[in-house]
Amino acid sequence: MGLTIGETTNNESLLNNLQKTAKKESEGLQPLSSGKKINSAKDDAAGLIISQQLLSELTALDQAARNASDGISLVQVADGGLSSITENLTRIRELSLQAANGTLGGAQRNALQVEVGQLQEQISSVLDNTRFNNVNLLNNNTAIDLQVGGEAGEKLTVQLQDVSSSLATTQAVDISTASGASNALSVVDTAIAAVDSFRGDLGAVSSRIESAINNNRSSAENIAAARSRISDTDYAQASSEQVKQSLLKGAGNALQAQANASSQLVLRLLS
Repeated sequence: MGLTIGETTNNESLLNNLQKTAKKESEGLQPLSSGKKINSAKDDAAGLIISQQLLSELTALDQAARNASDGISLVQVADGGLSSITENLTRIRELSLQAANGTLGGAQRNALQVEVGQLQEQISSVLDNTRFNNVNLLNNNTAIDLQVGGEAGEKLTVQLQDVSSSLATTQAVDISTASGASNALSVVDTAIAAVDSFRGDLGAVSSRIESAINNNRSSAENIAAARSRISDTDYAQASSEQVKQSLLKGAGNALQAQANASSQLVLRLLS
């Protein structure tokens, strides 16, 4: 004797529910294993789009921060060259003061001028060789634009200066005479003031670049947190759902086995 329509329908319904539960249990493993609750567009189409947009913003901010860091490095190289020039100018001024003293003779002033000549050559070397990515930083009136934000217009400009023009007179300093030594003092003072002014400008733009880096990092942190809330797995919720589906699957298997056993028992009794 066969099963009734009702029994067949109940068994098919139980089997369908069991298959659905098994599928949900299998799908629930992916977020737990990948750490992402959106693993494909079918999981959350709108969430996937938003997540990708946030990712694009995040990568842009990260690159902008690296650009700004390169700008900081450029400024540091320029400032290092200017610092060396200031040291040499300070030494020239010291020697000029010594040579201006009436107790020195011509031979002694000539000896001091030899050292001044060496310092002047060193200044010329610094002017010619202070470079960043093959760009001369001290013999150049170029403006360098730094892309420090994620959008096209978010730039900061580092204005370079041709320092050699401000130092031309110091390169002609001659302290081999008392009058030459006296004249050198005002020349060197003017040159030091020009170098210090350029260093001040670089310091100001360096502070702006640092501020841009900090702003990018703060924005990136907030965007990363927002993206995480959208796309990352909530392990407490996902684990709870996985346990639920596992329990439902176990209960379904048990009911399916019981239904099969009951059907066989009925058939044996009626056969």
